[in-house]
Amino acid sequence: MARPLRSNELTEALRFRVTPKERAEIAEAAVVAGLTKSDYIRRRVLGRKVPVKIDHQMINELRRQGGLLKHLWAESGASPIFKAALDEIVITMKRIAAAE
Repeated sequence: MARPLRSNELTEALRFRVTPKERAEIAEAAVVAGLTKSDYIRRRVLGRKVPVKIDHQMINELRRQGGLLKHLWAESGASPIFKAALDEIVITMKRIAAAE
């Protein structure tokens, strides 16, 4: 894994134009990754890994929702509607785990 660059090593600047929407998307993606906009763009352009910051509160909420759905599924006599919702939660949690 490459070591992080030090600010004194970053001597060159690039300037490019984006739309206001693109600027907002880049800023939001950088916040989600826990990076500055510059570091986020540098990593994306150079094909380096962009970290994924997992929101543990979101994970806990998915688990809570899954538990409630599991209870409703059992109470409903195994209704396919609840089963489909449970399956979606499981798929989402697997995607999150894979991104870590």
